[in-house]
Amino acid sequence: MSMSWDGSGTANSVDWRNSVRAMLHLSDPDKDDPDQRTLEVKKNNYGRSGEKVKLRWNGTTFTTSPICGPSPHKTNANREVDDAYLRCLEIKLAQGASVGSKPSRSGAAQVFARMSEANGIKATAFAEAQERLLSAGKIKIEPYGPPSHDKTRIVRI
Repeated sequence: MSMSWDGSGTANSVDWRNSVRAMLHLSDPDKDDPDQRTLEVKKNNYGRSGEKVKLRWNGTTFTTSPICGPSPHKTNANREVDDAYLRCLEIKLAQGASVGSKPSRSGAAQVFARMSEANGIKATAFAEAQERLLSAGKIKIEPYGPPSHDKTRIVRI
């Protein structure tokens, strides 16, 4: 690990970043919470740079604190899948078709993954998007058909 006073993770005049495959930087203690640190990936030849993990000194070792939140990349990817889910749902509703809420061939995730508008998004990603959209209150599950059939479908709110 390298040390610098500016927080860049470089070693000032001894710059050896080209000789390593990965570089991590452990931040200096915070004045308000001296047991809190942030471990940041500064360089990674085989992965994403810029990821951060909050750490806390427990008297013996550093342990992970709850992560700062999803990475910006993950947030953007989730938003794209959520938008694709809603587009596919609108298309099916405009066609007069109902998509089920349960995991099956007629479930929303499987149906949307087969659509050209899905742009290659897999059914598992659509299933995760369905849970996010249900939690956010953007879609809901409603029963339809005769009570003896116990069918549900996804609709927009």
